[in-house]
Amino acid sequence: MDQCIYQKISGSKICFLVLYVDDILLATNDKGLLHEVKQFLSKFFDMKDMSEAFYVIGIKIHRDRFRGILGLSQETYINKVLERFRMKDCSPSVALIIKGDRFSLNQCPKNNLEREQMKNIPYAFTVESLMYAQVCTRPHIAFVVGMLGRYQSNPGLDHWRSAKKVMRYLQRTKVESLFCRTRHSGSPKNNLDYGKRTDFWHLVLLRENVLFKESPPSIMVTRNPNWSSEILWLGIGYVKGKILSPLKHSV
Repeated sequence: MDQCIYQKISGSKICFLVLYVDDILLATNDKGLLHEVKQFLSKFFDMKDMSEAFYVIGIKIHRDRFRGILGLSQETYINKVLERFRMKDCSPSVALIIKGDRFSLNQCPKNNLEREQMKNIPYAFTVESLMYAQVCTRPHIAFVVGMLGRYQSNPGLDHWRSAKKVMRYLQRTKVESLFCRTRHSGSPKNNLDYGKRTDFWHLVLLRENVLFKESPPSIMVTRNPNWSSEILWLGIGYVKGKILSPLKHSV
């Protein structure tokens, strides 16, 4: 497990502690264990309980416990990235990459003049900023960002244009959030027993009002009362056991 993530397990109860500098995020499937961990930490550290987390390290947290939905949004972070690299008013792009786009060493600077052109372009900083969005809420840009990352030591203008295309794509999709919803084979009335059942996690990227259809299982996105449209799954995971049960009771 990551060195900044700790866990406490007591029978079927589990609590995760995520540490970032001087901030702590707790996630648990049992409120009693949550209070116990808070009391333990307060004995050794000067702490301030901020109640439920709604915004953490550039990520806004959406919850709908009744429907078992947890969402993460980086719209504010993406806006800051676009402004930082003077792309705040850029034209949005429909696609990250299209047929014919290439990444190669031949696009790297070959002489001092070309290197001088790239000297004041914050290419590496841009890629790092895109990677954070990729890791947190934009897994579908991983391929392009990974390719851009290969040329950080000697990027060319073509690589920079590709990086700006990713930012233009984020301009178009910045209002989208990463949502996951759990469906359970047991009764939804007994949340604390969910860990004993088979859990189905649906991971999707959504824009606005989220509507779920139970039969057949799918998700609808409705932007106004007059129309709606189906969206594509980013991925669907089926996991048995207790390993995912704490995540749907995040604090």
